[in-house]
Amino acid sequence: MRSHPYRLIGDRLGSSLRQVLEPVISDWAEDWLPDNTSYSLKKLIPLFEYCQEKESAEIEQMVNWVDDNWSGLLRPVEKGLLGSILVGMTDGDLHEMASSKLLRDIGQQALTDLAQRILAGNQAAYDSVPFFVTDNQLPKGAMLRGSGAIVTKLNIGGLYVHYVISPMTVERYLETLGTPVQESRQNLTPLQTALANQELSARVSLGSATLSLGELATIRIGDVVTLDKHINEPASMRLGKNGDVCEGFIGIKGKSLAFRIAQAKDLYSE
Repeated sequence: MRSHPYRLIGDRLGSSLRQVLEPVISDWAEDWLPDNTSYSLKKLIPLFEYCQEKESAEIEQMVNWVDDNWSGLLRPVEKGLLGSILVGMTDGDLHEMASSKLLRDIGQQALTDLAQRILAGNQAAYDSVPFFVTDNQLPKGAMLRGSGAIVTKLNIGGLYVHYVISPMTVERYLETLGTPVQESRQNLTPLQTALANQELSARVSLGSATLSLGELATIRIGDVVTLDKHINEPASMRLGKNGDVCEGFIGIKGKSLAFRIAQAKDLYSE
């Protein structure tokens, strides 16, 4: 998957993207929803933040185009209940009726159609664009901070449905917005410069040891704790909450302890 910086910075571009998406959802609702059934685009949120809120993000279904354009339906979603809403069922036990395979199929078809329209944007002939449906997992790169993937939170007749839109599709949406987006870019700090100015805490670890509760209860000044590393093994340096990213050796520089890097791992190799 191509890497695109997350460009929905502030309310201005977020509002612009909403203006593009809302007519798409409105057209879908006009074709699928019964009269007087409410719907709304509640929120747009980066996929990275969504994953932090939910602690995970699992794909129920993914609609794919070419060139990394895709839209994924996130779990959980009650397709049968959506089918009940679409056919206008209002009496009786909706949850019991929602177990009907026919209603689940109706809900599935409507959700696939909505995903395809989200991909097409304002293209009138959305149904003529080739696509295929899968249940693949989200690309790992899409869940990283700044990937550009966006989650749309929809309320359809009281049922919440969440779609994630690929970075490439978001980029394509923003490019169709024209002058307002171009003007806002002029005031944005280039991504490389912004990243270069960020600071991370670095921690150096000499090694670790396992102590029993009995040993901890009797520990005294002067006791020696043996670490799990040999004297010739390098120490490890960790950045932020990431894993060990550098290996090296402890030394002295001036009047301070220092860490000489012997090997650095590629942060983006995995």
